[in-house]
Amino acid sequence: VLNASVRIVHKEDVALNYAPEPAYSLVLYINQPTDADGNARMRALTRALIDVTIKHGGRFFLPYQLHYTGNELLASYPELPSFLAKKRQYDPGELFSSTFYRAVKALIGTV
Repeated sequence: VLNASVRIVHKEDVALNYAPEPAYSLVLYINQPTDADGNARMRALTRALIDVTIKHGGRFFLPYQLHYTGNELLASYPELPSFLAKKRQYDPGELFSSTFYRAVKALIGTV
């Protein structure tokens, strides 16, 4: 761990809300090797940290590396299926898309 910080996170009024109520956030800056072994170890560590977070009623921040499962994603963001349904309603041709959107859709299916 290169650095760790505790942050106050205020409640937000957004569709995929990281902070549905005021909370504290623990941010870890971790130096990791970028080879296959380093990526595998980071995936395992990330999933372990996500599981602890969910167990204690928290939510994980949607990181750049998609090291979470569909079940972990839905446990932290139960509003995701309704968000995706609205997305399909207003953008049926999926004109607006991203790598993140396609990955999330693949993780949880068409719920």
